[in-house]
Amino acid sequence: MKKQTLLILALSIAYAEAASEADLTWETSAGGTVTIINCDTAASGDLVVPATLGGNPVVSAATNAFSGCTQLTSITFAEGLTTLGNGAFLSCTGLTTINLPSSLNSVSTSSFSQCRGLQDINVAPGGTNFISTNGILYKDAGLTFFRYPIGRTATSLDIPDGVTAIAGSAFRDATQLIEVSVPEGVTSIGISAFSEMTSLNRVTLPASLTSIGISAFYKCSSLDTVVFAGSAPSVGSSPTFLLIAPNAEAVVTSANAASFGGEGATWNNLLVTVNDPVTPTGDLKVTSIVTTGGASTIAFSGSPSTTYLVKSSTTLQGFAAVTTTPLTVVTDASGVATFDVDASAPKNFFIIEEQAP
Repeated sequence: MKKQTLLILALSIAYAEAASEADLTWETSAGGTVTIINCDTAASGDLVVPATLGGNPVVSAATNAFSGCTQLTSITFAEGLTTLGNGAFLSCTGLTTINLPSSLNSVSTSSFSQCRGLQDINVAPGGTNFISTNGILYKDAGLTFFRYPIGRTATSLDIPDGVTAIAGSAFRDATQLIEVSVPEGVTSIGISAFSEMTSLNRVTLPASLTSIGISAFYKCSSLDTVVFAGSAPSVGSSPTFLLIAPNAEAVVTSANAASFGGEGATWNNLLVTVNDPVTPTGDLKVTSIVTTGGASTIAFSGSPSTTYLVKSSTTLQGFAAVTTTPLTVVTDASGVATFDVDASAPKNFFIIEEQAP
């Protein structure tokens, strides 16, 4: 009789347990307050740090306290926490949300370094020093733009009005942003504020800006246009614009060109070019487009007896003047003009730009 053999396999399945206070290591001061000094790097999911540990109030998290906890997805601190040390969340690459209490009054921008998945830094309402708006961290009750969550995929950002300073490393490693506009009222940009933003292509700086910190735009390898609305700000002792795109330009007004060394000069690795903004004197709109055999006739209305330059691009970037008939167009006394575009001209998008008188 043939023997039958049954093989039984014992399978061991490991389940990741939700993070808890059991993952935390802390020390208690002589005054009876708790500082968290470490978190088990195997901790995963959502971690809630309670108001007390061992019966004593939690007031701080030490340098690198949660460093390398790559499986944590969110951390929430109870009210009472006042201080976060440098690198507190260093390389917490899975972390998407950090919820901070209104009691927080001391934290470094480096606390959030290399949190490449971070989407939101929230502060509970009622904070007098740190606050958050739309998941972005601000200091000084909103006057200082403090830390942008670098895991976001947005490609542009207009910093809101009311901000007067940008903290050091505020945008460091925010590799998705292509364009940032800094509002009028900002007077200072901190050390390494925009460093290693490898996609950053264009930044607009206000006339109110008076100082830019060392290495503020270090390794912004795609940065090719910096628009200055005012005169040249003071900069650090080492190049502020270092390892940026080749032939990057500082676009300045003729009134302020001398402070940058004049048109054609090199200022902090930027080639100085002059471009005076034009204030439109009338509404500009296209009134008709007629295409025949691939060629187009475009009619538009704008300011009366005004010169316009036509530019085109195959994308929504890199607009340049193109050959049209005529290249520059002057509206009549009623503000109307037309121009023709040859069928062979590469074009998808057009800009009609008013010229200075």
